[in-house]
Amino acid sequence: MRNTIAVVLPSLLLAGSVSAAEIDACKYLLVADLAEDPYGIVSELRSQGREQHFIVVINPSEVPDSDAFRSCLMVGDWLGGALAGRLSIRVVDALTGAPIAGATIAGTNWWGIGRTVRVAVAEIYGQLGYTGYNEEAYQARIRRLYPPRPTVSITEAEVLERTARDRVEGIWTDRQDQYRLAIVASPERTGTDYIAVVLHSNAPLWQTGEIKAELTRTESPDVFTSTFFMLNKQPVATTFTLERDGILRAPITTPVGEFEVSLRRVWPSVAPEHAK
Repeated sequence: MRNTIAVVLPSLLLAGSVSAAEIDACKYLLVADLAEDPYGIVSELRSQGREQHFIVVINPSEVPDSDAFRSCLMVGDWLGGALAGRLSIRVVDALTGAPIAGATIAGTNWWGIGRTVRVAVAEIYGQLGYTGYNEEAYQARIRRLYPPRPTVSITEAEVLERTARDRVEGIWTDRQDQYRLAIVASPERTGTDYIAVVLHSNAPLWQTGEIKAELTRTESPDVFTSTFFMLNKQPVATTFTLERDGILRAPITTPVGEFEVSLRRVWPSVAPEHAK
């Protein structure tokens, strides 16, 4: 008798037009624990993942912020017993959960469970088709999932040469110093009065010149309705309020909770009498 490893469904849970090559956009791999793992499957997945040249991590905190979108999560299910079992594996984007690749194998334990696990995990990685991290594959995936925002060509030096017409125009930074933004008059009168343009970004998805927010005046000179574009470039509607201390605040509601966007004006500086 001999060990039997049968391919059941090579493309399990691949969604839409997801290309198998997109797994080469994964630089870091976090292998999640299985609900049931009596035979050390997760340990073998991590070991062979390193052999495949993934950077295998145990905790998401091990991934540098600059590589957050290069990290992927491997999750799976083991169903079976001592004589036979089925292992289903899915690789998803670690931040969004978007599917990347998947595989399922069924095995029969003729030669001992240790050998079966090694052979099964090797077959899993064979189905996933990882050939190593590829920057072109990463950039193609980013462009597909997070299309570039419209851009405006403007530099900080050009902003500094201008005369701010009102308190909202100028240079702003967020609390985490992820973005340095120029809020300037909209170049096109299409229902918005101002745009917030990225001058500098520490967020991997956002590039210099992209429009981070659109603001429109209201009856109050310190209140602006806005479309704000999140880290993942998805739009949310909100209202910004400009406070006397040079802080621009807006509540943001998302499916995962509520938080506040807080921008601090760095130019022009806040007049001392307004800062009180």
